[in-house]
Amino acid sequence: MATARRPTSDSKNNDAQPSAVNVYAKSLLGVLLLLAIGCGGLSDEPEGGQTAKWIFEQGGMIAIFDSDREYKEVAKLPEGDFAIENVDLSSAKCGDDDLKNLAALKNVKSLILYRVPITDAGLDHLLGLKTLTELELSHSKITDAGLVKLQALTNLKKLHVRITVVTKEGIDAFKQAVDGCEVFYR
Repeated sequence: MATARRPTSDSKNNDAQPSAVNVYAKSLLGVLLLLAIGCGGLSDEPEGGQTAKWIFEQGGMIAIFDSDREYKEVAKLPEGDFAIENVDLSSAKCGDDDLKNLAALKNVKSLILYRVPITDAGLDHLLGLKTLTELELSHSKITDAGLVKLQALTNLKKLHVRITVVTKEGIDAFKQAVDGCEVFYR
């Protein structure tokens, strides 16, 4: 007659029931892992505060989700987590490499870089902004090669490239690649 064996903590029996402490620990570990890697939604970029500070230092302003206000200084920002929805860096004196400071903006919808002296090289820092629906690059040094890069931003609905060196051919190719995007030029 076989006797029932009670599993011990060091038992290798796969039929053993996990203890409540182990279940809790694994659940807590799972939650912490989700928080660390992000789980979608509107959880803002981990450096939203730092990004906002950099934008303000350039003379820019931001708008955040669930607010109809524009912010121009750190002291006025809301407490706690927030997601940056719009960025305006019009006439900022930043260059191509400075745009890496915007790469953490995972929820941004509108980015205005009007009269910012950037080139096609600076656009590489913006290609991760997959939620971007409007991009203002008028009075920059963007070329047709930059438009080819911007084809990666498939959610764009409006692209402003007035007073740049893009050509009609470049615009036509961009419009064909990014269906439904309205392009403003010349």
